[in-house]
Amino acid sequence: RGLVDTALASHQLLAADTRLRLAAALQLQKSARPAQLDLLTQRVASETDSSVKSALTLALANLQLVDSSPSVRLAAVRLLGETGDPLARTRLESLLAPGVETD
Repeated sequence: RGLVDTALASHQLLAADTRLRLAAALQLQKSARPAQLDLLTQRVASETDSSVKSALTLALANLQLVDSSPSVRLAAVRLLGETGDPLARTRLESLLAPGVETD
């Protein structure tokens, strides 16, 4: 079910309806997959609605937490840390768990 929801959300990012795009971006904050990195990057660059763009930026930052570049990971941590979002906080706290490699 999770993969289907994620695939549907990716498709809905292209919808004309802002509400559908926002719902899709919020879903992808929870379930985006690394294979969607390019799509999210493109959608952040082209999105005109500020709420959708913000939600897409957070979805992208969630993926960037595991980027190979330390500077990209740090930028993602900073962005997610500033949101105050409980889901973002949980993801950041999981990075502090024993056995998680940090730079």
